Amino acid sequence: MEIRLIYHDTNDLVRGLGVTAKQVHDRLTHFMGKSVRLLSRRIAELAPLGATSRLKASFYSRVIKQGDKVIGIVTHHDGAFYAGYVNNGTEPHQVPPKRLIPWASAKLGSPVAAYAVSDKIAREGSPGQFFFERALEEVRPTIDADFERAAASFGGPL
Repeated sequence: MEIRLIYHDTNDLVRGLGVTAKQVHDRLTHFMGKSVRLLSRRIAELAPLGATSRLKASFYSRVIKQGDKVIGIVTHHDGAFYAGYVNNGTEPHQVPPKRLIPWASAKLGSPVAAYAVSDKIAREGSPGQFFFERALEEVRPTIDADFERAAASFGGPL
């Protein structure tokens, strides 16, 4: 599970503003990095606290350049492979109760509760928490404002 923020076609921006490609890439990379760090922090804050806190601690951000694109990425470490299931929810499916015992013990106070949780997931699935979407919605105005400031520093809109 990941979110990508992409600024396409920086070459058009260079032509339109009369600045160098390096200046544009450096500025966009700076603001993209700031944006994805903010988004990553907010996702971690909104992610549910599980038995191990591994999910909350798993998010990180990075910025890459591909041609004339600047791409900001927020994703999670492989140890939290279940992030997408927690975020999006699931259809009914079988989960062995044994896999749920640590969670049930920590969150519900009883390892026996793992069997009831397993049965419920088999009947109903699990509801989505949508913390990726909520985080993006919450920080979007700040990200937009940051990119407007970047544009103003060049004298035009991004």
